[in-house]
Amino acid sequence: MAEELGGWLAMASDEPLGIMILMDHGFSSVENVLLAIRPEFHRQGIGTMLIQHACAYARSLGKAYLTVKTLGPSRASESYKGTRAFYSAVGFEPLEEIVSIWGPENPCLLMIKAVSR
Repeated sequence: MAEELGGWLAMASDEPLGIMILMDHGFSSVENVLLAIRPEFHRQGIGTMLIQHACAYARSLGKAYLTVKTLGPSRASESYKGTRAFYSAVGFEPLEEIVSIWGPENPCLLMIKAVSR
């Protein structure tokens, strides 16, 4: 998947710290389909930096928004509670929880962020 989509690696001394992969669906947004930071590098600004790059990329394509899908709050999960908190902290707003995407056992929360043209 990464070979076919836009994305970035966060590196330090030739060591990957995190990755972000984006998908342009052809409408007014770019979707963040993967953002993963190695756990030992959480809370060091790497995810925030990657989201900033994603916003700049979306603007360069003339897009108004960046979107992300994550596990919805109706399914209890401490790790995804943290994921949603991260996305909120970097400016994403929850739009809708949808059960038809991944099934009722994995509710999908759609979040959106304006990329500020």
